[in-house]
Amino acid sequence: MEMGLAPPSRPRRVATQSRAWQRHVGARLKNGVVTSQGIINGKSDLSAADKAALARPTADGRYYTMGLSSLHGDYQLRAVRSHDGDVLITGLPLAGMDLTLYRVELAELIAFSAAC
Repeated sequence: MEMGLAPPSRPRRVATQSRAWQRHVGARLKNGVVTSQGIINGKSDLSAADKAALARPTADGRYYTMGLSSLHGDYQLRAVRSHDGDVLITGLPLAGMDLTLYRVELAELIAFSAAC
């Protein structure tokens, strides 16, 4: 390394992007009722409305997006049926992706504005 040059900087990450996995949500439904729930590194107090919303989609393995007000955001969720017939739901928050898309849009706006 030449004298006077600063070492290369490491890319900075926004907290919501680098810690998205820490808000991973999981729930188990039996006969359409949430019997257990959890969030990695967080408090899991789903509202009655959120629990009812989680019971609506079918357990077909497809991904779907749902707003969970008690978790303060939209989640990408997937529901599958377990071997014992219960429905298992897992999901990740979309906040990190939303922030990334916002930054891309902002960069495009700046780039195209400068080109005009």
